[in-house]
Amino acid sequence: METKSKTYSKHKLNNLNNKCMKTKMFWFIAVLGIAMTTLSCQKEPEIDPVVIDSEVLDSGISDKVTATTGTNGTTLSYESWIEVLQKFGPPPAPAPKSAGMTRSSTGSNGGTKFSVTLKNVLSDINEEIVYDYPGFDNPTTSISYKIGDSYKDGFVTVYDSMLVYTVTYHDFSFDYELPYQVPVYNDGVTIQMMPYYRYGNITSGETTTTDGDSRVIEGRVYAVKNLRHSIEIEFHGKMYAVKANITLLRRMGDAGQPYIVRSEVSEQNIVPLSNGDGFSSNLAVKQTWSNGRVEINWHNADLLIDIPYYTMDDEVVIRENPNLLKLRDIYVENDTRDYHNKNDYIKIHNIGDKVILEYNFFNAFIPVRRMEAYYDDAVLQTKLPGYEINPSKVTILSQDFIFQETDGTRTWYRFEVTIRIEIGELSFEGTYFRSVVFYD
Repeated sequence: METKSKTYSKHKLNNLNNKCMKTKMFWFIAVLGIAMTTLSCQKEPEIDPVVIDSEVLDSGISDKVTATTGTNGTTLSYESWIEVLQKFGPPPAPAPKSAGMTRSSTGSNGGTKFSVTLKNVLSDINEEIVYDYPGFDNPTTSISYKIGDSYKDGFVTVYDSMLVYTVTYHDFSFDYELPYQVPVYNDGVTIQMMPYYRYGNITSGETTTTDGDSRVIEGRVYAVKNLRHSIEIEFHGKMYAVKANITLLRRMGDAGQPYIVRSEVSEQNIVPLSNGDGFSSNLAVKQTWSNGRVEINWHNADLLIDIPYYTMDDEVVIRENPNLLKLRDIYVENDTRDYHNKNDYIKIHNIGDKVILEYNFFNAFIPVRRMEAYYDDAVLQTKLPGYEINPSKVTILSQDFIFQETDGTRTWYRFEVTIRIEIGELSFEGTYFRSVVFYD
């Protein structure tokens, strides 16, 4: 009995295990079938095609430029376009989805036309500049370029660029910054710059200055001068004006002491010195101070003029006839300039000029040393009355070739020319001579 029970139990257990295995297999097959059914119902992942070949068919630029004036200046906008024949295909490897142009259309040649709006901005300048030396004459100008940010619009990248027109004076400078945009087409196969308009000729205008009232900034006193400048720039056949409004601040001292608020010329005159070797230049200046004081003071400078009686030059050899000598022109060249301070307000400039007599054989010259005086109290800068040399006031009193010697083929002469220079109410004389060799 005991043996039979054990055999029956073992047989029953095997049957139960077989049923469990069949059940598990059934569920495994069912789950696998559902999974396969689900996968078969899902779509394949989309892969965007990319440009595998392209050709530029045409490009162009709109002749219409729209000018819009606002608070930031004048914006010049126009359209640039490019027509490209593109061939798309699957990427060699998964690639990020490419963005399409915001404006694309079918071109006349069968390609796709991509357009972009470009903008140039012409803005006036409003700046404050701290400076030390009041020199506003003959500024120099230069041009440079900058590259800024960029943005991508589909296959076109637009680069923000800038033309910088710099105006430089003795002690300071400022920049006209003139933005423009450059479009570049790039589809991964073809890279090409699209057309755009460039700035044309730029003409610098005159510089004007006016005096303003002094200001206190962070405990320091500054003299104020308002500088005005402008340029004219050509763009697509039209001229546009851009202005610079510069407030110049010149340090005067601490605000704890009285300072000059306003300064202006009250009176001026110039009279010859009694000995006839120059002029007495006189300037009256009215100053208004921060403590309410108003005063008028005279300032004086003696402007001396010196012309050497004789000026000798090097020997010159000429294969011509001395009777053919002709005067072509008379002009003045500035040769040297230096200065010294007479006092706190007056600066004397020592100037070396040359009166040039231009002949057909050579140039003769007479040196002239003279002076100019300048007033500067930080608020007011002005030149005292004076005279410059006017070529029309130069007279030739005599000129001649004086025979010296000859060796048969060469003849030596001493050339002499005497001139009179009228400066204001005074006149000065000077003689130039040199050895001249003529030969056949």
